[in-house]
Amino acid sequence: MKGQGIRNRLIGSFFFVIALLAILNASLFFVQVTLIGRYQDITDNMITEYQVITTTDNLVSSFNEAVKSIQDPQQMAKYDALLQEIDTIFAKLNTTIVSETSKAAYVGLRNTVQNLISGLNSGIEEAKTGDISNINTDYASALQKKDFVHQNGATLIFDELDYTEQIQAAIAYDERMSEIFGGLLIFLLSVGAVIYAIFFSKKLTAPFMNLTKLAKNIAGGDLDATVDADLLTATDEVGSLANSFNIMLQSLRKNIYELDSEKKIVEEKVRLRTRELLEERAQLLASINGLSLGFILLDIGGAMLLSNRQAQELFPSGDLTFASFGKLFVPSVDVGEINRLATQKQSYELQEAKLEEKSFRIMATPVVISRPDNEDEIIGSVVLLEDITREKMLEQSKNAFLAIAAHEMRTPLTIIRGNTELLLDEPFVTANAGFKGSIESILRSAIRLLGIVNDFLDVQNLEGGRVSLNIEPVDIVAFLTEAAHDISVLTQQKGLTLVFHTPPDFGTVMINVDKYRFQQIITNILGNAIHYTEHGGITVSFQREEKTVKILFADTGIGIAPEEQGRLFKKFETGRAFIRSKEYGSGLGLYIARFLARLLGGDLTLEKSEVGKGSVFCLTLPLGDVAKK
Repeated sequence: MKGQGIRNRLIGSFFFVIALLAILNASLFFVQVTLIGRYQDITDNMITEYQVITTTDNLVSSFNEAVKSIQDPQQMAKYDALLQEIDTIFAKLNTTIVSETSKAAYVGLRNTVQNLISGLNSGIEEAKTGDISNINTDYASALQKKDFVHQNGATLIFDELDYTEQIQAAIAYDERMSEIFGGLLIFLLSVGAVIYAIFFSKKLTAPFMNLTKLAKNIAGGDLDATVDADLLTATDEVGSLANSFNIMLQSLRKNIYELDSEKKIVEEKVRLRTRELLEERAQLLASINGLSLGFILLDIGGAMLLSNRQAQELFPSGDLTFASFGKLFVPSVDVGEINRLATQKQSYELQEAKLEEKSFRIMATPVVISRPDNEDEIIGSVVLLEDITREKMLEQSKNAFLAIAAHEMRTPLTIIRGNTELLLDEPFVTANAGFKGSIESILRSAIRLLGIVNDFLDVQNLEGGRVSLNIEPVDIVAFLTEAAHDISVLTQQKGLTLVFHTPPDFGTVMINVDKYRFQQIITNILGNAIHYTEHGGITVSFQREEKTVKILFADTGIGIAPEEQGRLFKKFETGRAFIRSKEYGSGLGLYIARFLARLLGGDLTLEKSEVGKGSVFCLTLPLGDVAKK
């Protein structure tokens, strides 16, 4: 019995060992089956991931068709069905991807697809509202994002294939353990089961190993690699995955080819545009070097970018900046003011500046470019230096000649005026109407010529700073009324009206002026208005502001054309108005009037003018003491 017990225990131990080994072998077999199941899941995942790529391609194509016929419900239904299909695919992948690396790649793919769908939906909504201005841009962006989907999808599939290598290693380990335990169970269990398991696992992993190797070759730059024909002809999931992988590889080759072709086209365009820019630059340099003016191109900060030979000849050294160069002039060129005006799209002009023995007129204008968003951008300024030395010398010679001529003409004209006035009082002249008319014509001409001579001398004295002012308080309304009374003879001769309009609350307003020069300003303005007015009259009105008073002179004369208004206050400018008028003059009246107005702290401007309807001039002077309101 004791032996029987030992035998039973040995048999029990033996069967216990057999049972234990069987359990371990079953566990290993279960692990192997689980790993094989994971292989199956990965196969399904890669097929599903490829469906994401193909469905995204179909969605982009459907978008292109839908926006072309936005009112077609079938097209919109097809587009919505594809959106639903993508949501279903992602809902499946959300639960089946287990690898952390694959999850990261999957998140990138999903975000890319969602970004693409967001852009497409935005384009659909714009198309529904009738706004198709951005459709081409949306479609081009969708094509670019579709390429990103291809790239992210390929990355995810490659990560899945890498994961199969990890599973393959686990299976290899399981195989080794199965072999160990299979050796112990070879006498107890069926040898065929172990052999079948090994054969089945190798047969299952071999295609994935081939695809993994192919993926690594492609990643290494071997785009000529191909999928094995045996895998392409397989009818199971492996064959489907191999065919999908082959289609993806062909698409990748096509995209790379298209990118290479596009790259060559862009490089050719860049080469041609570079050549055009070089030619344009050569033409620009030839043009600015051919200018008789000095030319300097500044950036927005005032740094010199370009200058021609005429400007460079003025530079004492090659490293001189424009800011320091501008200080060599008298008065100096204000670079800060040039930049400030440039930002406001305004020009800068310095009428005369001295540099050693030469005189220059300096002009600067902003360089503006139009951006695609229809907003202008200031990129710098162009500065022109005009040598006006000869012009100033000629002007000085002319002024000297005019001054001498005016002085020499003044005395005989005064004698002619005095003698003709005396002759008009003689009985033999008054008795002969024809002779009297001739004398009166001589007198009018002498008075007009004497006025022109006096204008010439006034200009010389004003510009030479040889005018002294006797400033005293003046009641502006009373003074103008008296001044107008003196000139009313001219209005009566032409049948014109001269009306004063004073606001009820204007009161007595005092200004500090030189009476003689103020009288000269009023006479010039009113005389000018009377000369160019044939019908109607002149209205003088007043406006008081906080620190100044404005006197408005409105006439119903022939008016001033817009192209002549800019030259109105220049010396010797008469314009076409003199051609249309019966009167003539020196072209100095308004020049002197503005000069005197500014000398008194005010200004004279043309408020408005219209040909055939008249003009309005505005004389502005600073307020003095206000007697009462």
